[in-house]
Amino acid sequence: TGLTSLNVNTFDTSKVTNMQTMFYNCVGLTSLDLSNFNTSQVTNMSDMFSGCENLERITLPKSLKTINYYAFLDCVSLKSITLPANVTNIANEAFTGCVSLKDLRFEDGTEILTIGNKFGDLMNYPIFADCPLESVYIGRDLSFDTSKDAGYSPFNNQSELSTVIIGENVTKLENYLLYNCSGIEKIISFSTTPPKASRLTFRGVNTDICSVTVPIGSLADYISAAYWKSFFNVVEADLSGVGSIQTNNLKPVYYNLNGQRVLNPSEGIYIQNGRKVYIR
Repeated sequence: TGLTSLNVNTFDTSKVTNMQTMFYNCVGLTSLDLSNFNTSQVTNMSDMFSGCENLERITLPKSLKTINYYAFLDCVSLKSITLPANVTNIANEAFTGCVSLKDLRFEDGTEILTIGNKFGDLMNYPIFADCPLESVYIGRDLSFDTSKDAGYSPFNNQSELSTVIIGENVTKLENYLLYNCSGIEKIISFSTTPPKASRLTFRGVNTDICSVTVPIGSLADYISAAYWKSFFNVVEADLSGVGSIQTNNLKPVYYNLNGQRVLNPSEGIYIQNGRKVYIR
């Protein structure tokens, strides 16, 4: 319980085969970088950080494939986490008690990530229900149980969630994905092709207020795509070189009446987000 830091670079990771409960109840641990544990033998964890109540930051092994039950149970100080691209399964109750987790990132990848939900005595209780999420980065397709018993969506009723960023590899947004996330103010999609949405993907999102920013050249596709077209404020912007967090200063894109893009519009009439605007 007195462990506060660890130099993993001194480990021979080829001999590490089991990480279960490795840091169980290490209440003094505040940060940990496990990026050096890149061995195919270390692919899953359960109870690994359970009870690490002062853990604020962690870098997970790139080789990780499964996050099992109670992996981060009662990590009450954990503020942000990035889940590596190789992770394909997150089990029920992996993030129970993570009451400070605000920034969640699913790293860019091509494999579908299956996210569990709570069942039994905790029915209708989404996996991230304890986490006051403010921003979520989705770098690949997500799959989850959309039934009522499973809580509809891992993000159901995330009232603090204000920013959702969608990576260029995402092709589909599951039904109920942002169910009852009424506080979302902006969605930023790096995908030039609108990810396929379903009837209830955005149910509860205020589509009159929430802005959607998309790559240049894809505006027409988004404003005509099923369920995306319900958003009133869709704009396109140059997202090249823009990181998943550096999204607060995106400027709207203007075109003149001949359809040519104008970088620094002066006074006059322009087309912005499919509508005529007058700049003084």
